[in-house]
Amino acid sequence: MLGKLIKYDLKALAKILAPLWGVLLVMGIIFGISIRSNLEGIGNTMIVFSLVVIVAVIVAIFVVNVIIVIQRFWKGLLQEEGYLMFTLPVTTRSLILSKVISALIISCGTAFVISLLGVEIIAISPVKLMDTATYFGNWVIKVHAGPWIGYGAIIAVVSLLSSIYHVYAAMVIGQLSNGN
Repeated sequence: MLGKLIKYDLKALAKILAPLWGVLLVMGIIFGISIRSNLEGIGNTMIVFSLVVIVAVIVAIFVVNVIIVIQRFWKGLLQEEGYLMFTLPVTTRSLILSKVISALIISCGTAFVISLLGVEIIAISPVKLMDTATYFGNWVIKVHAGPWIGYGAIIAVVSLLSSIYHVYAAMVIGQLSNGN
């Protein structure tokens, strides 16, 4: 049942974030093509415009991601939809865990799309992708940064989970203060 709860949460979250992810990837293609062409006058304007739009979309994705995660928990468990959610034959732990796991997956999906944007820009722009990958790989080997990158990823996921749980706990405590 937890899998079904996560599936429906992900559908609701992806309905809103998937178009923003698509816009970000399309703007990455436009940015890479404008760097490759680098025409005089109009090309520089297109580079600046697409870069500004990319930054604005990234900020919008992060803001929308946070707002949607908070709103889905608030409405889904503490407000209108809450009475329906608590009639399901699952524990409260499963309901909260489904919200946390779906928020984590959507946040990691956002990080993946932004990473994909970087790869997309490097692949389209005049910089050779293999040269960049070789340089980064040599740097990781030379500095012995492989384990540290793994530790950083684990710490980032645990920190994200901690932040989500803190926000959810604050909302629950704040919701209880009105009644008592």
